[in-house]
Amino acid sequence: MTLLRRLVVCALIAVAWVACQVFCLTLRIAHEIENNA
Repeated sequence: MTLLRRLVVCALIAVAWVACQVFCLTLRIAHEIENNA
C-alpha cells in the first residue's frame, strides 16, 4: 500500500467518523426538541 493510498483511506475514515458524529448529534437534538415540544 502506497503512502498516498494510506492517506486517502485515513481521510475517508476521518470524514465518515465526523459525518457520523454530526448525524448522531443532529438526531439527539431533534429528539430533545420533540420531547420539549
